[in-house]
Amino acid sequence: PEPEVLAEVQAIVEIKPAEAIEAVSPATIIPKEEPVKPISAPTPIVLAPVVATRAERMKAARNCLRAQNVSGAIELLLQMDEDAEVCDLLGISLEMVGNRQAAIESMLRAIQLDPNRASAHLNYAQLLAREERFQEAIEQAKIALRIKPEYPAARELLASISQVR
Repeated sequence: PEPEVLAEVQAIVEIKPAEAIEAVSPATIIPKEEPVKPISAPTPIVLAPVVATRAERMKAARNCLRAQNVSGAIELLLQMDEDAEVCDLLGISLEMVGNRQAAIESMLRAIQLDPNRASAHLNYAQLLAREERFQEAIEQAKIALRIKPEYPAARELLASISQVR
């Protein structure tokens, strides 16, 4: 090699590698490297906030049921946190698609979550009456009336059961 290049290489050997690349003249064939960036922790994923409030979702589920869009109601309800109101409405929805056993389980869960929810007791009573489990249906309708004494639907159910028996 030419003496100038040899002297330059010898000078490089005495320098730290990062400084060596910068010290090499442009005439050499050694490319300048990009500095290595330190690896940082991955950026956490931030989920977008849920736009619809709980009340809006419940209203949408009820509207789906009124429009006979039962699968839409079920889909909305299954995305919500479990509480007595959700389980109550889910039970009604499941009955509408013909899954009475799941509807009964959902109604029982609603009662378990809120024993003072009159509509859950009444809806459960109606399911029991359809299953011809009249004594249990009467008991549930009476519980609904104890919670809500002026509950016309509970009185109507008791009257219709007494006519069937």
